[in-house]
Amino acid sequence: MRSIICPHCKKEFSMEKNDYEEIVKQLYGKELEERITQKENEFLKDKNYEIENLKQKQKSENAEKEKDFNLQIEKLKSKIETLEETKKNEIEKEIKNKELQLKDSIEEEKRKNREQENKINNLQEEISRLKEEKTKKIEELTEKYEERLEISKEEKINEINIAEARIRETLNQTISSKNIEIQ
Repeated sequence: MRSIICPHCKKEFSMEKNDYEEIVKQLYGKELEERITQKENEFLKDKNYEIENLKQKQKSENAEKEKDFNLQIEKLKSKIETLEETKKNEIEKEIKNKELQLKDSIEEEKRKNREQENKINNLQEEISRLKEEKTKKIEELTEKYEERLEISKEEKINEINIAEARIRETLNQTISSKNIEIQ
């Protein structure tokens, strides 16, 4: 039997050992789950924030580069229209070269986009893997906690059995000595 004092009414009451252990298990189980959930939420929030920042940064960079590319193309077209007819072939060659460079730049940007998408996918896979690890850790911690409770329970039973044996031995010795005294 364990004695507990109510924090509200300050009244002391007793409860069985099993009931006491069940209350302790509920309190620590909830606290552990709350800590794990809080850590998981913080981690997911940070990772999602990083992913969103990467996406926004990439969109912004792409839009700016596309705008720059479009402006360059428009400038080149404008030059063609304003130059004399005799220089038209030279300008067309220049435009073709610029377009090739732009295509190469666009291809490079597409390659970079793919790399960013791969990074995002890797982060999402890592999040999934960490969720699985978290679940396994929770299961392991729960098993360890239950094992500790079981071991503690067995130790207490052994202590009680040893105490009983000592009491019996003491009583038997006392009875024997009293019997000897009586004779």
